[in-house]
Amino acid sequence: MDINELKVEALEFAMFLATQVAGPIFLDAFWRRGNFESDESFGYEEKLGNQSDCVTVADRLIEKTIFENLKTRYPSHRFVGEETTSETNERFIYNDEPTWIVDPIDGTNNFVHHLQLTGISIALAINNFPQIGVLYLPVLDELYFGTTGNGAYLLNNASTTIKNIYPSNYIQNVTKSDFLQKAISGSLKLPLYKPKTLGYVESLSQCSVLNEHGADRVPELIQKRTNTYTRLLSPKGEFGGCVQSLRMLGAASVDMIHIAKGSAEIYFESGPHVWDFSAALILVLESGGAVFSGDGLYGTTSSDSTETSEPKPFNIWNRSICAVRVIPDRIDEHGNTVIGSGKKQQKQLANDVLKLVDLIEYTPDGYEQ
Repeated sequence: MDINELKVEALEFAMFLATQVAGPIFLDAFWRRGNFESDESFGYEEKLGNQSDCVTVADRLIEKTIFENLKTRYPSHRFVGEETTSETNERFIYNDEPTWIVDPIDGTNNFVHHLQLTGISIALAINNFPQIGVLYLPVLDELYFGTTGNGAYLLNNASTTIKNIYPSNYIQNVTKSDFLQKAISGSLKLPLYKPKTLGYVESLSQCSVLNEHGADRVPELIQKRTNTYTRLLSPKGEFGGCVQSLRMLGAASVDMIHIAKGSAEIYFESGPHVWDFSAALILVLESGGAVFSGDGLYGTTSSDSTETSEPKPFNIWNRSICAVRVIPDRIDEHGNTVIGSGKKQQKQLANDVLKLVDLIEYTPDGYEQ
């Protein structure tokens, strides 16, 4: 099976797993029904002794269910999951082989507090970079999906739609089909708005910025994040970014789909894991967005430069990310389109925001063998 055939089949398989296999477990746990009615069966507990982080029985069950199905279908592939990785607390040794990256419940804190912005994230990396991405928000019944080179999409009423497209015995009899094309035909292409409608962005003062504070409660890190937020919100005359808004939605993948949809301009974060953003990464890139390293530049030589420099390249295993929505090329004073100006401005905005961000260094999730 060549890479393009694998991408199509794997995407179809992941879409079915998310909506028809893992989705019902997620919903039962979210609504505390069925096998999750009691506090004991829900199984809430602190994660690795961190009072500000948590894990539930549902996290572990969903990941186990997804992996069992993936390993049956793709026994030669490799697998990285939030719960199995965090339990062993070992870094992943990565290579170019096909690797499934799964977050069973991205936004677990949202999940336990009954906030609907939480979902199942499934990505397949090939040659050490995500090639397919599936993000399913079960409570909203929204399925976001895409593959490199083939666009990104939003399917509403996803559970019923996928159920009607796929045969009931699909999981036992995976065959070549037109399931993906049928799903695409009923979906909305990302971004949801035309780039021309979204418009060119001149500066941070026109930006809605998304970020997460993470689960770390080390005073030094809290202070760094607080200093960063102060700079982002402060007026420009006080060496601030004067961003139009600064929001936290509670999950990296949810932040990134808003970048992909065109509902926000910039997302940055220090500390997310590879499973938090890998699936949504495809959605951002295929919607015309750009992704860079999210390493803070405040206090460095780069932060003092007024030139447009190249942001650091993005590495999925390093725990920092900055994503910028699609930006159309600007129109000059003569009414002519300045070719390439949109992509150049994506880099400029990434640099502008990171110049105000304190560097917080984390041990990478993986290393090369």
